Amino acid sequence: DLGSDKLEKLFNEIISNHITTIVLQFNYGFFEFSHLCNFIKKIHAKKIKIIIFLHSTIDPKYDQTKRLFDIKSILSLCHRLLVHTPSDLNRLKDIGLVDNVSLFPHGILDFDIKNNHNFTQSTSINKDITKKIVSFGFCLPNKGFKELINAIKLLIDRDFAVNLQILAAIYDE
Repeated sequence: DLGSDKLEKLFNEIISNHITTIVLQFNYGFFEFSHLCNFIKKIHAKKIKIIIFLHSTIDPKYDQTKRLFDIKSILSLCHRLLVHTPSDLNRLKDIGLVDNVSLFPHGILDFDIKNNHNFTQSTSINKDITKKIVSFGFCLPNKGFKELINAIKLLIDRDFAVNLQILAAIYDE
């Protein structure tokens, strides 16, 4: 949790460095809502643009202090709220947040390569040229790092030149 003291330090750094736009990564477990609301109000008062990636919009069942509806007036101060699925868009719409909400889907959508004639004809992979693959995000069990590492091993075992770089933050909890 980014407590009020850490958010106060962050606020001071933002002001002293004349930052004009901030991007926050929102997950329910990262913030006490009261601290987050105070922080956003202070940032907004300084005319700094606020963009929030909402990685989840499903309120926790067992914590009534963390409901997006309760902070919708604060979220409406943000320049942009970015969500990953149409269901997230609809949940925000249901609580009255529409104008500042945009869809920002994750990664590449699955598709059937066998039925994509143009892709299979125009794509050739040179095994000798090193491909750099980079992943970013919190190092949590559900983020697919284990699967990514196993996939890289499969490529290496098939003589592909691959370089994997993982830029991951460790989540203390």
